[in-house]
Amino acid sequence: MRDEINSNDMNGQNMTNSVNNDVVIRGNVKITVQDEERGEYVHFNDHNIIVYGARKVMAHLLAEAPTANVIYKLQLGTGGHGVDILTPIAPSRSDTTLEEPFVSVQPPAGRVYQPVGDENEVKFSFVLGKEEGNGTGAVAYTEAGLFTSGSVMFARETFPALIKNSTRQITFEWTIVF
Repeated sequence: MRDEINSNDMNGQNMTNSVNNDVVIRGNVKITVQDEERGEYVHFNDHNIIVYGARKVMAHLLAEAPTANVIYKLQLGTGGHGVDILTPIAPSRSDTTLEEPFVSVQPPAGRVYQPVGDENEVKFSFVLGKEEGNGTGAVAYTEAGLFTSGSVMFARETFPALIKNSTRQITFEWTIVF
């Protein structure tokens, strides 16, 4: 996919540049459950889709104050599957929202991210406590997305149903690699 960008050269003349979208940004989502009966276990650990909205976020981060473009929340939903809640429907790079958003998780006070590796990765951690996101008793989450404070979805993942109730605390570690 190629985009056309209009800009001015050094003499103020209009010019059009073609931009190739071959830059690969990838990510990984790890979901860890702490359950009163089963203890701690990894429910899901896989690569995720970085959606097209991420391009706009990164362009603005390079050009202006980042307030609206900072990763601000994790949103969980119940619409990331077809007929069977254990069989996720693959996300698409053109996704702009979750299918059925249910709950938002904001980071704890302080720093939400942590540079890792050669500082070309950033890890976001969100915790859904035992008393949060349980609906009227239990909820089967099948999708998650990272959103900016300006409500732009940066990344999305779908996964087999993750049952959330008051006996479970769930930690989401979302790593983005540039």
